[in-house]
Amino acid sequence: MKTKKRLKKEIVPGMVQKLTVAERRLFNKVKKAYAKIKSREGKKHFTKNVYATKNKEVKLISILALVRVNKIKAKLGMSLKERDYLGESVAMHQAILDDVDGFFGTLFADLGLWDTQNIRADQALRDIGNKVPNAEAAKKTAFSDLAITLDGALGYVNNIVRRNQRQAIDIIAAACMHQVLKGEVNKPDFTAEIGKVPGTAKLTALVPVEATKKLKCTFFWCYSYDGGVTWSLYEILPTHQAKTLVTGLENKPVIFRKRILTKNGFTEWVVSPPITPN
Repeated sequence: MKTKKRLKKEIVPGMVQKLTVAERRLFNKVKKAYAKIKSREGKKHFTKNVYATKNKEVKLISILALVRVNKIKAKLGMSLKERDYLGESVAMHQAILDDVDGFFGTLFADLGLWDTQNIRADQALRDIGNKVPNAEAAKKTAFSDLAITLDGALGYVNNIVRRNQRQAIDIIAAACMHQVLKGEVNKPDFTAEIGKVPGTAKLTALVPVEATKKLKCTFFWCYSYDGGVTWSLYEILPTHQAKTLVTGLENKPVIFRKRILTKNGFTEWVVSPPITPN
């Protein structure tokens, strides 16, 4: 008898969407029947009976009801280098705007803003090259704003992918994004959560990857109570772990930002949504 793990490899995400009305009725019936069984032995016996079913069509639909198939999802997969990062952002924006394959009928709401932010980020990089005063601060703001819009674009694409798993891989490719591979978790790049102890916040980031290997890096963290006009300098110590616990925070809205130092240099600052510590 095949194990669920082996059967899972034979079932393609999106198969459920292809079922006819009668087949879906059988699918739901088997799924509900299996869910009602509480004992481990009962589940094993039910599964064994499914595998022993002689009608191949009924057997395959029943197996599909028993096996949980991982859904296909998209990720941004952005480069750590500023110019490449911007180039990838421009390519994604243009791909969704052009909509060559017709996947993006309802356009991304922030498409115009995204284009403006790409232009601003490009100008900021040019200003740094020309040694324009305050260009570094303008670049940080431009890339932080762009990162927030890119996260929104990712959510937009994943909503379309979730509703159309049969063409999920094509949709992701059409948006110039990347598929989340088996074993990966599509986590946000940076999150800030209210801590369990009053006056604390838990910050978590993703470790950058290069050629499937995690890079050795140092994480730098800051916070701001005035929406990013001024930032703390030394209140949060740098860490080698991709997380830290901030203490001594006031009970009012605060935003955080992080950047990473790797062998390739510093990444751009990424800003979190505001939270209000207890």
